[in-house]
Amino acid sequence: MRITFKNDPTPTGLYSVGHPYPITNIKIDGKLCGWISPKSWENDFFTIHLTVKSNNAECGWKNISMKKKFDTNQEARDYVKANLEKIVLENKLEFHYHDD
Repeated sequence: MRITFKNDPTPTGLYSVGHPYPITNIKIDGKLCGWISPKSWENDFFTIHLTVKSNNAECGWKNISMKKKFDTNQEARDYVKANLEKIVLENKLEFHYHDD
């Protein structure tokens, strides 16, 4: 398994006042399976979100947020890299997004 991260474009205009950092997409073997949400006026920490399979949802998948919070984007990335195998084993990741 190869993990990569790709930043969305940095927000601009009035939106960037409250959301100064870009979202970071998490990809495993080139397929999008989650993202790191950045600090904003609503949230003081970086948070990891994953898309997982769900039998309860009509579409067959749902988004979950990890409880652990991070002060920087790099800390969140390092956590995902260090715990990738554990994350994959504990969660049935869903790769429903279209490739870029």
